[in-house]
Amino acid sequence: MDKGTLKSAAEFSIVTAATLGMIAFSFAKMGIGSDFADIIVVNFIGAGFVVIGLACAPFLLISKEHFICGLKDLALPIGLIMACCACFVQMTDLNQSFSIGAILPAVAGGMISLTLADAEVPKRIVPLNKFKCFLSWFWIICVCFSADTFLGGDPRWNLVHWETWFLCLFVVHLFCLYNPKKFIVFQRISFGAIAAMILAVSLSTVGVGVASQETDMNIYGNSMVLGLIGTMYGCWIYITSLLIGRLRFHYDVDSNRSNWHLAEIFTFFIILNMGPKTMFEVWDDSKIVQTEETALEASSTADKPGNDI
Repeated sequence: MDKGTLKSAAEFSIVTAATLGMIAFSFAKMGIGSDFADIIVVNFIGAGFVVIGLACAPFLLISKEHFICGLKDLALPIGLIMACCACFVQMTDLNQSFSIGAILPAVAGGMISLTLADAEVPKRIVPLNKFKCFLSWFWIICVCFSADTFLGGDPRWNLVHWETWFLCLFVVHLFCLYNPKKFIVFQRISFGAIAAMILAVSLSTVGVGVASQETDMNIYGNSMVLGLIGTMYGCWIYITSLLIGRLRFHYDVDSNRSNWHLAEIFTFFIILNMGPKTMFEVWDDSKIVQTEETALEASSTADKPGNDI
């Protein structure tokens, strides 16, 4: 590596280490125990930074420019895929603590994408051949599915819902047909993938709203799966279009704009459907518990011998 590459790697490492140190210090001050530390290590660092770094490692073997483009364009989509995998694992055991920690891989992807300045991303890079594009795509799939297994998930489960694949691809196809022809097909496919995720998340949120009114956990679970599967499949289509279009045919990508849309879609989904209780809800639950404990103590005191008049 040249001095510039080493300097960039050192700066990125310092920023990452300082961020993690600040997070650890902040939560230590709040008195959060080892459970949260495990979630930080597994979800934020492991399923986040480590998986994204491993997924983009083949680009570093090609050139520094390809690696920077890979991180800038793919860090957030890969983080979203791993966040969906973590949410799937969380839904298999609702007794696990701190369910919102499943979104931390997406936070790591957003941090990596934002840390890379636009000036560092080359406008033109040497196009990759078809074989290298396919190997890079296949490597990302293997890394993500292996990490899913490490988190305790079953990657095969994500491949059996063919009807969601069909829905996502159908929306992408329609968007490609009606999108302005000034964009090349790979740009239209990436835009269509984002449109497909918006549709899946919107339908999922409506389903969750209906389920919450009817107290139907079956509808609730199916609606959540639709949002997560739609987001995951949309990200796969988005990543595929970037690998082929950006690295193969080097079309211009506005990563900041696309990442903003991806982040707001997923944040909208998580806040409405998986968000933690508010402070007032926790306070109300605490008051109910205290009232029950007071009533129980009063009842036990009244039942003691010698209290009868």
